[in-house]
Amino acid sequence: EESTDLPACVIERRAPRSAVLSRVDPLNLQRQHLLAVNMTQLIIVASYNFPKLRWGLIDRYLCLAEEEGLKTILVLNKKDLLKNYAKPMQEKIAQMTKIYTDLGYEVLSLSAQKMTKAEKTAFTDLFKDQISLVTGHSGVGKSSLVNLVQPEIVQDVEDEEIFRKGRH
Repeated sequence: EESTDLPACVIERRAPRSAVLSRVDPLNLQRQHLLAVNMTQLIIVASYNFPKLRWGLIDRYLCLAEEEGLKTILVLNKKDLLKNYAKPMQEKIAQMTKIYTDLGYEVLSLSAQKMTKAEKTAFTDLFKDQISLVTGHSGVGKSSLVNLVQPEIVQDVEDEEIFRKGRH
């Protein structure tokens, strides 16, 4: 008969934290929820469409990263869907992207499903010698991008309808 007990573990040592991303517990302002620790860079993934760009989320992550002194890269995925926007919205997206590049952030515009060899190389090079936290809304393509870097991980990617909605 198989045991359903969880394996016992022992903490043998605790390393100091070099970077912390956390949020305040909304029910107890004195308590923090740790989201990630000890990363050297933050990679924020957003999509041009399905789900649409959320500039506020990008800004919140940038503030957290700045507070911890983390290198931050913004990856705008699904660039093939950018053409679905009317020209004024495309111009607004270009203006917002320029703001981030003018502030010194690296911004990559790509499509995980239709990436050129040069884009794939530029993207995978981001991870060399780094401990990276990849973050972003559900459905923006994080799993598809991780699969490009390390295909052996085999992150499940759902059907197109799920991409349109996003999910948790």
